[in-house]
Amino acid sequence: MPLRGLTVIHPTERVPREVRFPGTRAATICNHLTPTNGFVVSVVSLDPGARTHLHYHQVDTFEYVLTGSARVYDQHGNSEVITADTGVYYPAGRESAHSWETIGSVPVQFLFIYTAPPGENDGLTPIEE
Repeated sequence: MPLRGLTVIHPTERVPREVRFPGTRAATICNHLTPTNGFVVSVVSLDPGARTHLHYHQVDTFEYVLTGSARVYDQHGNSEVITADTGVYYPAGRESAHSWETIGSVPVQFLFIYTAPPGENDGLTPIEE
């Protein structure tokens, strides 16, 4: 019997998202088209050796590591190693600027979650390094 009032989104229904940094891939799991009314969830992968540029988001974001290990940097150069089953919350704005760097030979894969009105994005804003 089909589920009522629920939407199941299978892996084959993910929509590839634009590449934002070299060595990264992302696919949207759900947004206002899949449907949700106010949040977006993507799965993001960073290849071994990949590092994102320092950036921040215009909305609150949450990232939850599924596999692999990474070093997360703040805008002051401080860092912490994070592994699977670890979450990182970033308030909106420049004060939470950050970057990621894969550690080891396994890609890092994480859920990227944020709230936004239908059709809006996370407002990724790069910082010149």
